Amino acid sequence: FEVVNKRSDEAFTADDVKYAQQVASYIAMMLEGPTAELRRVLALTRQKMQHQDLVRSGTSTDTTVICFCEQAHDLPESLAEGDGLMDPYITMQVVRGDPLQNQAPDLKRKVLAARSRAATSFHREISKTATELVTRHPKWDETVAVPVPESLEDVLAEELYLHVLLWDYDSLHEDQLVAQNAFPLAQMPHKATRGARPFPLYPIPGQEGWYKLEKTRIWLSLSRGATL
Repeated sequence: FEVVNKRSDEAFTADDVKYAQQVASYIAMMLEGPTAELRRVLALTRQKMQHQDLVRSGTSTDTTVICFCEQAHDLPESLAEGDGLMDPYITMQVVRGDPLQNQAPDLKRKVLAARSRAATSFHREISKTATELVTRHPKWDETVAVPVPESLEDVLAEELYLHVLLWDYDSLHEDQLVAQNAFPLAQMPHKATRGARPFPLYPIPGQEGWYKLEKTRIWLSLSRGATL
């Protein structure tokens, strides 16, 4: 969060910054509607309960990323549906190196091939949310465990990233890969953070201009390990 004084060269005090943050928070809740506070409390409670269930079930380990996918706003129009509404879902995979750097135009083909291999593998390496139907504002409220692949367990966390991909489900044809983001594991806390934060999504190489992503935001909370 950045607060800039454009009226003078004087720096803001800590109280000024705190006030601006509170105002921004209230404006954000106003824009979300009259039940925004209640919905955030429910989402936070659901996140905590799902995280505890993952830890107790043994699904979450020290080599696991815990991703709470809350919602997304202002998804672009679907290219597959006449009404422009998507059937969105999210996939997540831990990879080596920043996947947003030096990407090849055949990213979709590589990801689909990886998904095909993962479907027949004993060790699950790609995780996904449920599919929300006919919406540009999906609400998943879902906690997903994303394991670090066995081949990367000895790699330093500084080299590992969580690759998050947005898809548009198509019942008749191949699902459409829409957008992406990536998050370094080294910057993830070892304890689940409270609530989710909005993040932008970026174009897929070779698909620049296909989808309007300027306003698109996805709300995520990311952590590592099995700490409650």
